[in-house]
Amino acid sequence: MKHLSNMNHIPTIPMYIKSIKLLPFLALFLSVPANADFNDVPSHHINNAAISYVQEKGIVQGYSDGTFRPDQEINRAEFTKIVTLHKFGQKMVDMCGSRMMFSDVSNDSWYLKYICRAHDANLINGYPDNTFRPSNSINFVEAAKIIANANAFNDSSAFDGLETNTWYEQYVRYLANKEAIPVSINSFDNIITRGDMAEIIYRLSPESPKRKSRSFEEFNWNTESMSIYKNEELGIKFSYPKSWDAPISNGSEISFGPFCETCAEGTGESLMHISEVDSDNAINKLADIINNKHEYAKLVSNYRKNNYDIFIWEEGGMCGYRQAYVFNNYRAIHISGICLGDDPIKSALLKRIAETVEFESITSPQNEVHYQNEERNFSLELPRGTREVNWETTRFNLPVENDSNLNEKFLIIATGANETSGNCRPPMFRIAETENVNINGINYVKESGSDGGMSQLWESIRYVTGYPNYSGSVCVSFTFTLHSTNRDVLEPPPALYNKEEESKVFDEIMESVKFD
Repeated sequence: MKHLSNMNHIPTIPMYIKSIKLLPFLALFLSVPANADFNDVPSHHINNAAISYVQEKGIVQGYSDGTFRPDQEINRAEFTKIVTLHKFGQKMVDMCGSRMMFSDVSNDSWYLKYICRAHDANLINGYPDNTFRPSNSINFVEAAKIIANANAFNDSSAFDGLETNTWYEQYVRYLANKEAIPVSINSFDNIITRGDMAEIIYRLSPESPKRKSRSFEEFNWNTESMSIYKNEELGIKFSYPKSWDAPISNGSEISFGPFCETCAEGTGESLMHISEVDSDNAINKLADIINNKHEYAKLVSNYRKNNYDIFIWEEGGMCGYRQAYVFNNYRAIHISGICLGDDPIKSALLKRIAETVEFESITSPQNEVHYQNEERNFSLELPRGTREVNWETTRFNLPVENDSNLNEKFLIIATGANETSGNCRPPMFRIAETENVNINGINYVKESGSDGGMSQLWESIRYVTGYPNYSGSVCVSFTFTLHSTNRDVLEPPPALYNKEEESKVFDEIMESVKFD
């Protein structure tokens, strides 16, 4: 059928004529829209026919200044209104009332009834924090879900046979099968314009001629344009794609990225999560994977960037999570990518985010935390990364046959240390006190066993159990050194042990020890 895009004028058809059976020749003229009647949509505009269609159908009317603004981004509220009104009509929309579904959609919002109708029809779900974020620009996969659900509203089998590896895949594939994805959209997180909106609606109509459309396989995530996020509470910053919503922090975890509805057994989650974690737990888990070669997990990347160790590994099950751990000298963060599996684009994006992580408050040894013990009459300065300081009684196992069952006092710095299992769980730092400690001078402690034993000299209260040349079952580490009573069982992963940094931290702490 010939496209009549060069016609100068088509008479406006009154609305009541829609109920009249049109003559064949008139139907011919109406099957293809005329030029859009907007001063900013020339006949050669790529969305001209689509904009004409939505104008003629009363779906979108444009602005009072005679413009349509096809290249202007459309937000989530505007897009939801247009699709909902087109699908259900004003009467059905008005019947929805004024119920609030989301914490950021007030009763006096102009878009409340449209969001209400869309929510009741399961076109939208909102975010895990019970927000809708109506003023945010809408990206392609978000728009695909809304418009695909609307178009297939009365078709229970519309999505049968479509792959659902991610929450958005079936919606994108649905539109692709309908040849409804304009070639101007080239990434999953492509921000939708008013012209894109008109084009998708037009392509889903029976009046639209066949046009070139994108397939699901042609898409990826745009990793070129990144925004910076800084979290002072956690002391980290990183970059993420600009098209994503701003990260949400609950104090201990940051969630960001597109919303993932089908991951984690159907619960709603964001694509990416990042949080500060206990370094000892993180490094032990990695060491377990490296040394024991579990079938459920594999280390896929291990490298050093910006003086930080970065490990990326994949865990089987749960639709293929991909994890990243980033370590500096004193802290660790954990990044999880929900349902990334072997997707090379999203896995590359997780890697890029991991590479941009910076630790704001601790990038080098800094004695900023003051500890004072009035009972033991001493104080010292500790790195800011120290999580907890406790003075407690614990058992200390000397590496001899006869250890005399000594009970000693220890200052425990950092959490998670556990001596009862016989394994050292770093990072931890200890200052020990025995009955014969002489805080004004040097203290000699000697223990021996039936095999000839061994001697160990400690200087006053400044000795540290498990110093690098000490072979006991305890350790000191701010650089995540791994030790074990059986060195053949557990060895440090490469690039994790930095003896020079450890010694530097040790010296700085020891220099700060003062006796009252």
